[in-house]
Amino acid sequence: MLATKAWIYGKLSTDASVLSAFTDTDHVTDAYPEKVEVFPLLVFMDKNQADMEYGDNAPVMSAQSFEVHVFTKLDLETTTNLSIPVYDLFRSLDFSCTMNGEVPDPVEGVRHRVMRFSRELFPSDLI
Repeated sequence: MLATKAWIYGKLSTDASVLSAFTDTDHVTDAYPEKVEVFPLLVFMDKNQADMEYGDNAPVMSAQSFEVHVFTKLDLETTTNLSIPVYDLFRSLDFSCTMNGEVPDPVEGVRHRVMRFSRELFPSDLI
């Protein structure tokens, strides 16, 4: 198993564009909160890490999927603009965006965008 979650957190928490959009690392988390109270908020989760390509009876590659949630109380344009640096970072790491959509919550007045990214990773990719 590769330490992809820590690798992605390191990338998200040091990327200047992501930090600019989300204020600081207090607005970037790897755990879905019971209630979203900090805005804007970036939540990323390791959705799947399947073993692939075996050598000497051990996996040498992983098929990795991440899910990213962006929350804001602002308008649709702002939610989209907050999502762009996250999208760009994952794309720069050769992830494919497999889902990208809005999940509005008009009762709470929260804008919520969900994105999913996937790719196959070798240990040497985690630099």
